[in-house]
Amino acid sequence: MTVGSDDGEKSFLNGRRVTAFYTPSRRLSADSESGVVTLRPGKNFLLVKIVQGLGGVGHAVRFLDPETKQPVTDLDVTLR
Repeated sequence: MTVGSDDGEKSFLNGRRVTAFYTPSRRLSADSESGVVTLRPGKNFLLVKIVQGLGGVGHAVRFLDPETKQPVTDLDVTLR
């Protein structure tokens, strides 16, 4: 799983922290941080906590195939 955020974030997948960083005045850069995750069959729960400083806000997340490093595209996503 890769993430990018402006200015900081913590990501949790199924209750386990995957990434955490904070850099003031940082611009969004997709794939700037990563963590190893295993998606389980059925539903997985992703919680993202964003820290916002000055300026704009943005966040990106992608799940990558561990062998090919290509984005996983056959996911269903529900936002709450």
